[in-house]
Amino acid sequence: MKFISINITIFLLSFNFLFAQQHRSINGFGNNFDHPFWGASGVALKWETPAGYADGVSEPAGFDQPNPRYISNMVFEHGEDKLPDEQGRSPYVWLFGQFLEHEVSFVPEMRDEPMDITIPAGDRMFAPAAGQKATIPFFRSVYDARTGTDPKNPRTPVNAATSWIDGSAVYGSSQEHADWLRTFQGGKLKTSAGDFLPFNTLSGEFDDTLDFDAPPMLTDNPLTTRLFAAGSLRANEHVWLTALHTLFVREHNHFCDILATQHPSWNDEQTYQHARRYVGALIQQIAFYEWLPALGVQLPAYRGYKPDINPNVGNVFASAALAFQVSMTNGQFMRMDNYGNELPGGMFPFREAVYNPVYFLIKGDFSHLLKGMAAQTQEKFDTRIVDELRNLLYGDYQQYVYDAAAICIQKGRERGLPEFNTVRESFGLPAINSFKELTDDPVVEKILAGLYGSVDKLDAWVGMMAEKRTGDALFGATLTRILESQFLALRDGDRFYFENDPRFSAEEIVTIRNTRLSDLIKRNSDIVMLQKNVFFAVPHDQLGVVAAVKNHLDIAIFPNPVVQDFQLAIKSDEAGQANLILSDFTGKTIQKQQLILQEGLSFQTQSLPENLAPGLYFLTVLMDGRVNTVPLIHH
Repeated sequence: MKFISINITIFLLSFNFLFAQQHRSINGFGNNFDHPFWGASGVALKWETPAGYADGVSEPAGFDQPNPRYISNMVFEHGEDKLPDEQGRSPYVWLFGQFLEHEVSFVPEMRDEPMDITIPAGDRMFAPAAGQKATIPFFRSVYDARTGTDPKNPRTPVNAATSWIDGSAVYGSSQEHADWLRTFQGGKLKTSAGDFLPFNTLSGEFDDTLDFDAPPMLTDNPLTTRLFAAGSLRANEHVWLTALHTLFVREHNHFCDILATQHPSWNDEQTYQHARRYVGALIQQIAFYEWLPALGVQLPAYRGYKPDINPNVGNVFASAALAFQVSMTNGQFMRMDNYGNELPGGMFPFREAVYNPVYFLIKGDFSHLLKGMAAQTQEKFDTRIVDELRNLLYGDYQQYVYDAAAICIQKGRERGLPEFNTVRESFGLPAINSFKELTDDPVVEKILAGLYGSVDKLDAWVGMMAEKRTGDALFGATLTRILESQFLALRDGDRFYFENDPRFSAEEIVTIRNTRLSDLIKRNSDIVMLQKNVFFAVPHDQLGVVAAVKNHLDIAIFPNPVVQDFQLAIKSDEAGQANLILSDFTGKTIQKQQLILQEGLSFQTQSLPENLAPGLYFLTVLMDGRVNTVPLIHH
C-alpha cells in the first residue's frame, strides 16, 4: 500500500506540474501532457527505420564496405572549379542549418569507445608522416543503457539536447547550464566586453581564471581553453556560428530592456522567461518561414497543435540528413564593411575561423563577417566538399586530421543506419534499382557502382548527397522527405509553438511573423544595409535597387540602448526631405525635426532631449508616404 501511495503522490505532483506550467521547461520535459518525456533532453533518438547494425543489435555496420576515407577521396573530392548555387542562395542557408542542427540534436561521444577511421595507404593529403596519426579520430555515440539487448531493442543513441526548436542552443538544455548563462538581473544573459558571449571564466572575461563550473564547451583545438559559453556546447566551431549565437543573446537582452519598460513590476524570472519565449519564437519563425522555403521544403499550412505527434528527433535525421550543409560550405569568405568594401587581406579562409574565439577580441566586431556572407553565393549542393572540411590538418605540427565526409559515413554506420534504399522505403518512397536512377552525374554514377557494386549496399548519407534534385528543392526526394517529416513533427507536436502559444498577444505574434533574420542582424550589429531575405545573396551595389522595389526606408540606430548621443543611419532609394519623430510607447510625440537625405546611405549624429526619462521610445522616419520605425531604449 505504501508503494502505491508514493506512486500516486508522484503522479499527482507531475500532473499538477504539467497543468501549472506556464513556459517551457529548460530540459524540454512536460510539453506533452500525455507523453511528458517527448522532446526532452536525455531521451533516445527515434527510430524511423529498421536498425542497420551488422548484428542487428549494436555492432557497427560497414566492415564489408569500402573505407569511409577512401569513399570520401573517390566521391567527395572538390577539385579546383567553384560551382555556385544556381538559385543564388547565400551561406546563411548552411549557417542557419548548422545552428538548427545544434538546436535540436546533440549526441555526445563515448571517449572510452574509439572507432577511428583508418587512412588508406597512399592518401594524397593524410599519408602518415612524422608526427601525424594514421587515423581520423572518431568515437562511438552515447546510447540509452537500456537498449542494445536484442534485435527488437537495438542500441539507440541519446539526444542530449531538447528536440524542440525552443532556443536551447542559446539557453542550454539543463537547469545548471541555463543558470550559469544568466545574470539573474533584469532577466538578462551574461555577456563579455564588447557585448560578446561570456567566456568560460569566473567573470566571463577572457583574461580571467577558468571557471570549472562553466558549461563544458567543446573544441577540437587542444591549444584553445578559453572559449565562449553558450547554450550549445558547439558554439565555438567557427566564427560565423559564434556570431549567430551572439546575435540571439543580444536580442534576448535587448528585449529584456523593452519588457522592463512595458512591465516595470516584473521580476527577473518573469522577464527572463518571456524574453526566452520570444527568442525561441524568432528561431521558429526563421526556420519555418524563411529557411525551409529557401531549401525548397514546403510544409502544409499550420492548423494547430496535435498532441498525438511524437516530435522526438529521428536517428536518420540527426545522424545523416542534417549533415547536408557540408556540401554547401564555402572554403573562402568575404568580409565587407557597410559601404560594400571588402576588408584588407582578401578572402577569409574557413580553416582560420575554426575554434578561434580570439578573432572577436582582435577584430572587436563581427559585422563584417555577416555583411560579407549576405553578398556571397554558397557552394552548389553536390558531392563536392571543399578541402577546408575534407582535408583539414590542425594542432601542433598539424598532427590532427579531419574529414567531414568520412565522419558522416562512419557516423551512419556506427549509429545503425540502414542502407539508402531501406531509408527511402521507410519514408514512403520506392527503392531505386540502379545508380543511374540515383544520380544524373555519369561520373558519380560510375564511381559509386565501382565502390559499392550494388545500389542496395549504398551508405544512406552518400545516397542523400548524390541523389538527383527534385523540382525546386535544393536536394533529392529522400532528403526532402526526411526534412519535411521531422520539421512537421517539431512544429505540429509542440504545444508551445509560437502561433499556438496563448502567452503571446496577437500583436506579438504579428511582430514575430514579420521579423526576418535580416532584422535580427541589423538590430544587433553595426550593419545598416542588408537585403530582407539573407538566405539569397545580393551584391552590395544592388541593395539600392532592392530597396527601391520594396519602396521602404531602411533605418538603424547605434548604439542602442542610448545614453545621450547616437548615430542614425538611413538608407533611402531617393534624395529628399524627411521628418524624424521621437515618440514614447503611448505614441506621444517627444521631438520632431526635418532631415535632408541623400540617395543611398546617410549617416547623422543625433542627441536625445535633455532630462528625457529613461525608458522605451520609438524613432520614426517619414518620407513621401514611406515610413519606418525602430525602438530606442534610453538608459
